[in-house]
Amino acid sequence: MLKTHLLQLEKLANKLAGTTFSLGCRKELSDVLFKTLHLPPGGDSNIKPAKTRSTNKKVWSTDKSVLTKLSALHPLPEVILLYRKISPALKKTLSPLEDTL
Repeated sequence: MLKTHLLQLEKLANKLAGTTFSLGCRKELSDVLFKTLHLPPGGDSNIKPAKTRSTNKKVWSTDKSVLTKLSALHPLPEVILLYRKISPALKKTLSPLEDTL
């Protein structure tokens, strides 16, 4: 049941982003939020991502506080927050149980 819900969240996130990406990869998520969707980094609309950070190795923060701020601007960050809430429960609780069966 949780696995199905996670898969649905992944599909929804990809649809909202308009591209396929891994929700567990912070670099890909950062690229989608700030390069593809042009959301303001840090949730601050006064900062322009292209001018502030242009190196390929650095990624913008996608932590809970940033995603919470960005949720007011686009529905994708809320989906990511929900995914991050459910995913650890699945990995820590249900996956080990499946291994023993």
